[in-house]
Parts: sequence; structure tokens; C-alpha cells
Amino acid sequence: MNSSMSEVDNPINNELIQVVYRSRSNTDEAGEKSILEASRRNNPSRSVSGVLVFHAGWFLQVLEGPAHEIRNLLAVIQSDPRHVDFLVLRLTSLDVRYYDEWSMVGVTVDADRFATLITGLMYGRSEVAQLLREFIAGGRWRDADRHVTQAGSQAVAASELLTLV
Repeated sequence: MNSSMSEVDNPINNELIQVVYRSRSNTDEAGEKSILEASRRNNPSRSVSGVLVFHAGWFLQVLEGPAHEIRNLLAVIQSDPRHVDFLVLRLTSLDVRYYDEWSMVGVTVDADRFATLITGLMYGRSEVAQLLREFIAGGRWRDADRHVTQAGSQAVAASELLTLV
């Protein structure tokens, strides 16, 4: 490979990827809102899309975009003092984005839904990603009448799950 090739020109760096991470919030509600607003403002120029899930002082975020942009963004997030206990749960290549319509959308959920989302997204369960996408688009959980808090056999309480991952 040509050593003068820029990072952006390298096809591997432009591969479409998705990363799921969790971190604990080290800020107040206004700080969390500013994270969401900055994401909405900055992500379009980076070709990054995704969703930020909030629950009881925890973040669960899905980011999608070119590998080089996601790598750079993760370095920023990881060094941001508003995020502590940062942990990447899943990194995978994508053929198609799940959350392409949103530069960043924010969702606040209860403990059971957080456990379902974190477990399902961590294990790459497409039905959980689709459930989240449908909620964002329509404002109602498809399974609201029969709220299932498990994702396969990995169902655990949200508080236990955060200590496991």
C-alpha cells in the first residue's frame, strides 16, 4: 500500500461500521442534553448516525458510520470527563445502517427496557435493533402490551448487567 495514502482514502477506514458502547454519566441532565445536541450538530459532517439511550445515569450508545470517523469519535468520547466506566460492547461491520435517519436521537428508558436493549445490542440481535428503531420512528414500543425484558437466555437485571459488562 502507498504510504502517502491518507486515512480517508484507505478503503478499510471507510468501511461502514457500528459500535455499541456503554458508559456512566458523570454530568447532570443539562450536560447530558448538551452531549445530545453536540452529536446532532456534529455528526452529519462526519457521516455518523445513531441513538443515545439514557437510563439512571448510564448511557448506551449505538454509533454508525465510516470506520475512521467512528474511531476518532470514540477517542473523543472516551476522553470526555462526562463519560466514565466506558466500555465497547460490540463492534461490527454493516452493509446497511439501522439508524440512518437520525444524526443522533435520544431515548430515555426504564430499567427493564435498558436491560433488554443493552443485552440485545451487545449480542447483535437484529430484532432488538429493529424494536428500538420502530420506537424512535413511532413513539411507542411494539411490545408494550407484552413487555418482554429478556433477550434470549442472557436476561439479567439492569443493575447486574452493568456490573457484568
